[in-house]
Amino acid sequence: MNVTNLIGKGVLLSTDFNVLVSIDSIGPFAYKKKVYNLITMIDNLTKWVEVGMYEEATALSAWNIVYSMWICRLGVPHKVLTDNGAMFTGRDFCDKLESLGVRTDNASPQYPQGNSMIEAFHHYLKGVLSRSVVNNWSFEEV
Repeated sequence: MNVTNLIGKGVLLSTDFNVLVSIDSIGPFAYKKKVYNLITMIDNLTKWVEVGMYEEATALSAWNIVYSMWICRLGVPHKVLTDNGAMFTGRDFCDKLESLGVRTDNASPQYPQGNSMIEAFHHYLKGVLSRSVVNNWSFEEV
């Protein structure tokens, strides 16, 4: 396989951990009479996943989750791929990533499959959460 041809066609290649991290949100879900959303983060090479829960969908809450659950624990990624949601295009999120030298890219709204790895994980996660009833953990998709 000719790597140069793939790069020229816009295929995203990841050759090491933290080169490309996909980030997205999923939800809302009801949990203990409150409504939460989840932010999912996945390394495109190793498929390592981190998931954080939030109540308020803001760029700052997205940043706080990514910073505490990914950057502080696993290091600074080279590039982050997100959708065009306000959480991921807001200044609080983008400026903080840029200050760490992280390049950001957005999946096209016309082609959300560009972030297909995380969308496939969401499909799996919804199935797991819909069957979860452990120690009063009862998730319901709202």
